[in-house]
Amino acid sequence: MSVEECYNLIGGSYELLWARTRQDEKIKSYLRMWLDEDVCGRTEDALAAGDYGRAFNVIHEFKGVCMTLALDRLLSVLCELNELLRPMKANEGIMDKYDSFKTEYLKERAVIELLFD
Repeated sequence: MSVEECYNLIGGSYELLWARTRQDEKIKSYLRMWLDEDVCGRTEDALAAGDYGRAFNVIHEFKGVCMTLALDRLLSVLCELNELLRPMKANEGIMDKYDSFKTEYLKERAVIELLFD
């Protein structure tokens, strides 16, 4: 699978990222680093501890990474979760939105992993 095909499957903006990098190998190296990020584990640990400030920081940071990598579909869900976490306190919608994020993240992760098989 090519990087462009991967981006088409995950709803990313390959053209935008290509304009920034001009190298598929560079994009793949960034995506490999993205795969190494344990965003779900770190977020779940923070939420379980009731540390909404830490959860916000994890999600906010990951939102920036996804923005840089033009992972648009995932970014959309992250933005919504980020705003729910912004007050850094419990909110009824946080866990539902986190579940939506995790579902989309795992789908995109599975496709990106195919680049390295």
